Amino acid sequence: MKLSIFKASTLLLFALCSSSLWAQEGAQELEERHSLSILIGHTHLDAGILDGESRWLSVPAFGFGYSYKLNHKWGIGLQSDLVITNFEVETFEGDGGVEGEISRNFPWSMVPVVQYKPMHWLSIAVGSGIEFEESENLFLVKVGAEANYPINEKLELIAELSYDYKPEYYNSWGIFLGVARTF
Repeated sequence: MKLSIFKASTLLLFALCSSSLWAQEGAQELEERHSLSILIGHTHLDAGILDGESRWLSVPAFGFGYSYKLNHKWGIGLQSDLVITNFEVETFEGDGGVEGEISRNFPWSMVPVVQYKPMHWLSIAVGSGIEFEESENLFLVKVGAEANYPINEKLELIAELSYDYKPEYYNSWGIFLGVARTF
């Protein structure tokens, strides 16, 4: 029940932010509203299991993204991460105690996000989505920051730091580097 209320409130917040953002039309037109990105990095797991012991794990991952600028400060997008290995993690009870463990085989996530750009080189993203995996799909909330450095008119170098919260399961944070193409 608690998870359903959390999902509903997250989706409601996303819908309210999205609808109010569409109403904010900038006076100056944006020439390049779209952006596609590909990133490579590591995802760090707080409840990993290695050789039967609980410990932090760092696993390789790819990131993919699409962004659409609504105006100079706000945007929406879709972010996806693919962990390119198998691993085991602990699961937790509602009170925070360890309940058991699950295996994750090449999990990938798909998260619609709302983006805010407080500075021309920095964007903050928040959204909720699903981590897909063959044995069990998990609900997640993603918060991230992305620094952009222009290479030329169409390409940007990207450094990203993100945190994925999965209620009653493992949490993770990732650090990625990549490129984006604007059009």
